[in-house]
Amino acid sequence: MNIKKVFKAFEKAEQVSNMASDAWDANPDDTALEAAFDKAYADEFKAFAALVSEIVRVSHGLISEKIAGVMIRTKRGELRDLIGRLA
Repeated sequence: MNIKKVFKAFEKAEQVSNMASDAWDANPDDTALEAAFDKAYADEFKAFAALVSEIVRVSHGLISEKIAGVMIRTKRGELRDLIGRLA
């Protein structure tokens, strides 16, 4: 899959997860909101793992899974810029 699509999918999943978290935080006794957050968080984790794998793939293994995860968490802006410049 295209790394730009994978990156956008991760950011979208992260946004949905954050919104679900905020909704549940506002009403912590609502089990439906808790279930929605659980699903959104699981989807975010899957998207994160997919992005890690895609970074490793496009780097031909020169970037490890561990480093790819660190890049996503700590260098998001730089990573977004780099991916944006790719064809």
